Amino acid sequence: MATVFEHSIIIERPISEVFQYVANWQNTTEWQAGTGQVTVVPDGALRIGAMVTQERKRGWLFNADVVDYQPNKVLALRGVLGRWQVRDTYTFMPVGRTTKITIERVTPGGFFTRILSPFMPMRIRRQLNDDLARLKAILEAKER
Repeated sequence: MATVFEHSIIIERPISEVFQYVANWQNTTEWQAGTGQVTVVPDGALRIGAMVTQERKRGWLFNADVVDYQPNKVLALRGVLGRWQVRDTYTFMPVGRTTKITIERVTPGGFFTRILSPFMPMRIRRQLNDDLARLKAILEAKER
């Protein structure tokens, strides 16, 4: 059975600006903790079918395919982080002149999830919360 983690935040920026920044996957090194070098093939742009590789802390890699891409609405990637299958979905919703962004991370259940369950949910929730707070601070600090 899959485990779903979800976190949202309101960013005081228009949806087009928030989406454009997040969809430039090179920017993840600025707002996602522990992200090193990022590669997007074939040409660096995210779109359905593009393949993403992120170097993560502890020598892990995140290898994923973009499975959904709707400008100013949704961006979804499905792949492998370390040894775990994950699906990350970023949903963008206008709220007046601001943007609500929600990250949903789906991880498989199973043996390791049960063993690590006391620790992983708290860690993943904290990571999603911290990453979105960093994203908010970066975007809201930019001049309009």
